[in-house]
Amino acid sequence: MTDLRPATSKDVETLALIHVQSWRETYAGLLPADVIAAQTIEKRRALWQKILAMGHSRVWLLDEVGFAQFGPQREDQWRNQGYTEELYAIYVLRSGFGHGRKLLEAAHGPCGQPFTTCVLAENARACVFYKKTGAKRLVTRSEMIGRAAITEHVYGWRRL
Repeated sequence: MTDLRPATSKDVETLALIHVQSWRETYAGLLPADVIAAQTIEKRRALWQKILAMGHSRVWLLDEVGFAQFGPQREDQWRNQGYTEELYAIYVLRSGFGHGRKLLEAAHGPCGQPFTTCVLAENARACVFYKKTGAKRLVTRSEMIGRAAITEHVYGWRRL
């Protein structure tokens, strides 16, 4: 296993592969099959090329295991409550279970700023993980992923 490190433009393919595989592993039975199938390597490759080129977020990668992405808070509601950062994504493949906290801490970095994240309410494993790392559920709300109606929890951390 490779060391934990910041992702670079050379990691686009790896990020895309992990992203798609983790969707298949995580959301099977939680989201409609067509929503999961729509997450293709090609689409994720283009997404990660754009994200890394823009440089507005911190992406940390553990090859063959997972990645985490942090950036500035996107929602006024949470920013106004002092949550200045947001965990945009954290995906760990089944083969890499046990490495989530390491990825979370690395991507959050030394800033120590309060942050939020959104998670599918039915994703019990992720909800338990967030609670174990000190998160408090701030709100539960309805959203859409494609044409699929979902329920998501917003979790917040004052400190990690």
